[in-house]
Amino acid sequence: EAARYSKLPSSTVRRWVFGFREHSGIIEAGLPRLVRYRAVSFLTLIELGLMGRFKSRGLSARKLREAGEVLSQERGIKHPFAYEHLLQTDGRELYLLYEDTYRQLTGRHRNNMVLKDVIEQFFKEIDFENEYASRWRPSAGQGIVILDPTIRFGEAVIVGTRIPTSGIADQIKAGDSAKEVALCYDLSIEQVQAATRFEERLLKAA
Repeated sequence: EAARYSKLPSSTVRRWVFGFREHSGIIEAGLPRLVRYRAVSFLTLIELGLMGRFKSRGLSARKLREAGEVLSQERGIKHPFAYEHLLQTDGRELYLLYEDTYRQLTGRHRNNMVLKDVIEQFFKEIDFENEYASRWRPSAGQGIVILDPTIRFGEAVIVGTRIPTSGIADQIKAGDSAKEVALCYDLSIEQVQAATRFEERLLKAA
C-alpha cells in the first residue's frame, strides 16, 4: 500500500524505510515491526510521497539521506519530510524555505541562501496540524479522494465518507456501471469516476 500511494517501487520503499544490508533506512517506519508484516505510519507514508516527488526530479537517495539528517539533527524533527516546512529541489540539491529565501541543505555549498522558487504542488495536497502532516488530498483524486489516518487506517477514501476507492474500482472492474456503484454507495457518478481514475493512475504508476 505504501508503494502504491507514494508511486515508488516496493524495493525502494523497503530500502528507504527498513534499510538494506549494512545500510540503515533514510526515514523511520514509525510503527513497531509486526510478526509477519512490516507496517509504516501515516507520517512515513507522507514522507515517501514527497521523497518520491524529489526522486522524480532527479535527486539521489544520498541527497535525501543528507537532508534528512540535517533536519533531524539540527532541528530535532522526527519525520523531516512530513513536517510543515517547504522543501524544494533543482534536481541536484535540496533547499529549505527560510523566510523569503531557500537555505541549501545538501552539497558542498550547504547553508547558502538562494532565491525563493515555485513551491512544490505536493505541499498544496497536505493538511497540517501542529506542524505535521495530518491528511493527504492527492491531486490525482481531484479533490474527491483523501487519505486520513483516522479513517480506515489511512486508506484512500471518498472525502466525507469511509468508502475506499479500491472497493469502488473493484466493482467497476467486476462489470458494474458507474451509475450502479453510485446508487450502491449513495455517491455521485462524479465521485465514482474520480475514485476509479485515481485507482487507475496508481496502477499505471506501479
